[in-house]
Amino acid sequence: MSRIKADQLLKSITANIESSKAAPKERTQADAVLGIELGQEFAEIPLELIDPSPNQIRFKIGLAEIEKLAEDIRENGLNQPISVRPSENGRYQLVAGETRLRAFKSLGYPKIQAIVRHISDAQAAKASISENLLRSGVSDFEIATALKRAQELKIESSVAGLSRMIGKERQEVYRYLAFFNLPADVLEAIRLNHRSVNRSAAYDLAAFRKETGEELADPLIVDVIEQIIHGAVPNSRAAEWCKTELNKRGKGVAKGARTENRLVLKNNKGQRIGSYRYSGSRFAISLKDTDLAEKLDEHIKAFFSSLNPN
Repeated sequence: MSRIKADQLLKSITANIESSKAAPKERTQADAVLGIELGQEFAEIPLELIDPSPNQIRFKIGLAEIEKLAEDIRENGLNQPISVRPSENGRYQLVAGETRLRAFKSLGYPKIQAIVRHISDAQAAKASISENLLRSGVSDFEIATALKRAQELKIESSVAGLSRMIGKERQEVYRYLAFFNLPADVLEAIRLNHRSVNRSAAYDLAAFRKETGEELADPLIVDVIEQIIHGAVPNSRAAEWCKTELNKRGKGVAKGARTENRLVLKNNKGQRIGSYRYSGSRFAISLKDTDLAEKLDEHIKAFFSSLNPN
């Protein structure tokens, strides 16, 4: 449909907003063009009344992208309204269209055309996440973050459901989610450099961590992520680099060998709180809880003091 016809549809819908609120209506051709479903409204909303979406998965929208879209809007108008939902005190929460909203702000326009959707928190999250997943240029870690949020909000909890959501095989979903099987220490570095580390590297490193054990693997994973970010190691060689370094440091253990005792420490609710390793004259304890670690430190000091009464 031409831009002129689209503009005519916008004016027609705007002129009939009040009448559409007065009684239920059938979905018209104009609604179809604008993506308006039954129970939704079209409106021009002041920019200052629109709050950002809490479900935005993109870590950063580039200035060049905003400027390019702003130039197109200046010349041709808005091709597709943004999507919002009513919030408190006469405000609105953005559902989809953050780049369009930022472009309008950069142009100094006071209002923007929007489809007002009366949807729940879960529906808003799904709509926002789904729109961003369809965009080109979204990084693997951004997709992984979206999938994890979808699980947390119970939008899609199963791998099969997530697979349908992004239109990819289940194995790919496992690769994306593997980011969150890496040490917590590296996730912030990956987020800040989210285009540097891909899902295949995350999957291979998570497998290496599971096979080798957190105590030995985590320092190596921290190192290799830094190497990948700086371009010194390709994503495809991440796990191989870790295995090589492990052997160099004289700590390589043949697969299946049992040269040390390993225990997963759990609390009385069965939740993991740390790990314990003992091999020969060496042992290592890793705890997630700082208070618990401090208490253990006191016991260890007391133990060594008892060995040296003087």
